[in-house]
Amino acid sequence: MRQQHSYPVEAIVLKRTDLGEADRVLTLLTPNKGKFHAIAKGIRRPISKKAGHLELLSHSQLQVALGRNLDIITQAEVRENFLALRNDLWHMTCGLYLAELVDRFVEDDTKHPEVYALMLEMLRGIEEDVIDLQQRKEKGKELVGYEHARTTLLLRYFEIHLLSLIGYEPAFRHCAQCASELQPVE
Repeated sequence: MRQQHSYPVEAIVLKRTDLGEADRVLTLLTPNKGKFHAIAKGIRRPISKKAGHLELLSHSQLQVALGRNLDIITQAEVRENFLALRNDLWHMTCGLYLAELVDRFVEDDTKHPEVYALMLEMLRGIEEDVIDLQQRKEKGKELVGYEHARTTLLLRYFEIHLLSLIGYEPAFRHCAQCASELQPVE
C-alpha cells in the first residue's frame, strides 16, 4: 500500500509568522483537519506566486506536502480574498478579531467543521456589510448609527456560537449557581 506524500485542503488563513528570510509559518483552519500550522516556503520573496493566495483571512484551496515537523504548502489558489473587507480598517480589524478568537479557542489538529463553516459565514457576512455600506454611501444615504451595527451583531453571534461549538455554551435560560430556570423581568 502506497502512502500519500501530499494532500489537498481548503483553508482559511488565521495567522502568519515570519520564519527565516523568505518563509512564513501559517496557521490554517480547515473543515477536515481542523486548525494546523504549515510552512509557505519563499512566500516573502517579491516573485512569490503563492503570496497573494495566502494573505490573512483568505479562503484558499491548497496542496500540502507532508513535512518532517510542519507540513509544506506547495500550491495555493485563492477562492475568496474578501477584498472589500481588507480595504476597510474597522471591518478588517473585526475579521482579524474573529481569527484571533478561533486561534486561541480551537486546539490544534482537532476537527471542527462547524467552526470552519461559522468562520467562513462570518467573513462573508462582514464582506457583505462593507459592500452594503459602500453602496449606501454612493447613494448618499445617512449612515449615522448604522455604520457598524450589522458587523457588531455578527461579532456577538460569532462569539456565542463559537463558545457553544467548542463546549462552553453560556447558560442563558438557567441560573449558573442554582440551575433554576430564569424568569423574564419587566
